[in-house]
Amino acid sequence: VTFTTISLDAYLRGSPQAKLRIAQDLDEALQTAGFFYLVDHGVPLSVTEGILNATSAFFELPEEDKRAAQQKEKFGDLGYADNSLDDAEGKNGKAEYFNYHYTEGADMDESERKLPTPLKGKLSTWASAAKDVAIRIHQIASLALAATDPSFEASGGSVSDAEHLLERHFFDQENTTRYSVRLNYYGDLSREVQEGSQNDDSTLIRL
Repeated sequence: VTFTTISLDAYLRGSPQAKLRIAQDLDEALQTAGFFYLVDHGVPLSVTEGILNATSAFFELPEEDKRAAQQKEKFGDLGYADNSLDDAEGKNGKAEYFNYHYTEGADMDESERKLPTPLKGKLSTWASAAKDVAIRIHQIASLALAATDPSFEASGGSVSDAEHLLERHFFDQENTTRYSVRLNYYGDLSREVQEGSQNDDSTLIRL
């Protein structure tokens, strides 16, 4: 499988025609392979390595320490949770994850105090950087959707207007400043996991 490479910097600096081509490349990548490489995104390597190391350190903690950071609710709440997985032999494993939510402009120090020790000083920094990238990806995806309308190019459609299609029609306008990050951990991926035993809707997974 060959994955498409998307340069965020090339998109941001590109002409309307160049932006449209990149949006179409993203559309094709997601409809075929389902994955793509994102480069020139502006997130420092130190920030990415920091959250990867912190994530590994958290999920390697003893079970009781992870449970101390457990979600109050099963889905959507801040904190640790896990789901059972079944492999091809019917043996149980588990996928673990940690959900983190923050509201732009809120007291970040309060959120930071609630984090498990390995994630302090790492997760909030990475979440802020990832949020900025996610907003840009949504804009590219919005343009890709707008461009599927045959009349878009024929009518000289506005690229800058099309970039906000998802924002206008699908996002809850009252919660546009609330962001969520989910850290996923699958443990031993050497086993064949049954299709459908784990579902990560609405998440970008970094393998």
